[in-house]
Amino acid sequence: MTRLKVTKVEDPLMPRWSAIAGSSQFWTEGPLSGEYLREALHPALAKQVYECSSEELMNRANKSAIRVYDVGQLVRSKHERILTLRATSKELKGRADQDLVAAAESHAKELEGNVNRLQGKLESLKTQRRGLRKRSGSYAPTSMWLGTTKPV
Repeated sequence: MTRLKVTKVEDPLMPRWSAIAGSSQFWTEGPLSGEYLREALHPALAKQVYECSSEELMNRANKSAIRVYDVGQLVRSKHERILTLRATSKELKGRADQDLVAAAESHAKELEGNVNRLQGKLESLKTQRRGLRKRSGSYAPTSMWLGTTKPV
């Protein structure tokens, strides 16, 4: 290790972003905008790196990790709840569809019965009309019986 090459570099302990203030907009202009766009620089984190002790930074990192874990659990539980609600919704829609189909079939049968009843009544009335015509001995046109022409 004693034969390592010695190079001249800037002081490694010199703060690189010391000029960052809370109100500066370095992300839109200046030399630091590229780093910000590459997500290598975040104003609050950069400021904390130079203002806080290592222990405090580790505590904050631990708290952040716990929050991420908690949020992950929350997301998983909400996802499971969404899946349960979707399944319930699908089941209810299926039941509702079956109920609607049953109601429509019942209504169709009822209407079919009405049509059959009315057709029977129509045939009965036609038969009555023919019988009345034969009894009266008149062979007047059908339109007269319907009231569309007047007898002479």
